[in-house]
Amino acid sequence: MENRPTMTNGIAIKGTREGLTITLGSGEVTAMLDELARHLEAQGAFFRDGQVALRTNDLAVRQKDLERISALLAEHAMVLRTVVTTNDTTRQAADGLGLRVLSSETPAPAPAAAPAPAPRPQ
Repeated sequence: MENRPTMTNGIAIKGTREGLTITLGSGEVTAMLDELARHLEAQGAFFRDGQVALRTNDLAVRQKDLERISALLAEHAMVLRTVVTTNDTTRQAADGLGLRVLSSETPAPAPAAAPAPAPRPQ
């Protein structure tokens, strides 16, 4: 059962059958983590016992910030399992914590234009 995403300033939270996806927007990581802490304080019981995928896209998130996120989630009986990113700093930080790392989905390339038809002999 999917839930509509809960949006805050730099964070989107969406419940899925597999657990919870938290997407960090662009901006200051510390401010987003503070916002996440406030949101979990207000709504954390709703997400209790959830497995979490953190989507950072191209945002650089350091290992200490991932540790803070993991600790915040643990305070609300949630577990950070996966980080989805295209950023090398974030990928290395997640690897350092033993988290599963996936690349952010990239849009499919536009289909190649069809070649022009050969001219007909007249």
